[in-house]
Amino acid sequence: MREEVETTCNRNRSVFDYTEVEKGHGRIETRRCEVFEKGLIVDFENRWKGLQSIIKITATREIGDKVSTEERFYISSLDTSQPFNQYIRNHWKVENSLHWTLDMVFR
Repeated sequence: MREEVETTCNRNRSVFDYTEVEKGHGRIETRRCEVFEKGLIVDFENRWKGLQSIIKITATREIGDKVSTEERFYISSLDTSQPFNQYIRNHWKVENSLHWTLDMVFR
């Protein structure tokens, strides 16, 4: 599935593109959110009922001379006008805070 989603994103233009840059704690983090319409995706509707959008997040982290980039892909039943970048960031914020709590309890 990942290969199909990735290929779709690489072959088509996004309908929404937003980049956010944060600086702090000795690093620079850049997150790019691209949203693709379901109409561009071959046969996905039959396999994933209610599919409306594919989202690609490209996260780049710079710490000193080291640069790392990670791509994440999501499928959604929400339409392309939704603020996906914020939804995804909020989800990860909850995940990270839960792990921080667990890490502190086990110390």
